[in-house]
Amino acid sequence: MTLGDCVAYWMKHYVPQLKVGTQTLYRSFAKNYLIGAFPGRNVETIHTREWMEWLDTICLDSPKTANSLFTKLRACLNFCKSKFIIEKTDLDRIKRQHVGKAPEVGTRVPTF
Repeated sequence: MTLGDCVAYWMKHYVPQLKVGTQTLYRSFAKNYLIGAFPGRNVETIHTREWMEWLDTICLDSPKTANSLFTKLRACLNFCKSKFIIEKTDLDRIKRQHVGKAPEVGTRVPTF
């Protein structure tokens, strides 16, 4: 399973049950960052250092985006693990606080 395969499975089987705005956000992250990353590589063989280098590259442009992307990526891979599509990834060794910068409190616009 490549990262693209995992993202496609997540987008087909999990994302449609979410709110429309969340679906749009997840599709945008998938299209802009996840699909096409690590092409042809088994997601279970991507080393921690490779994940961090990739996330650090994104962090150069936008630390908040890198942090948010990490969260969505982890959700995607955890979903695939819960469905026994993949067994494990080195992404689990990375902590969220080490990726980019979390958004400040009060910067998100509430949606009702």
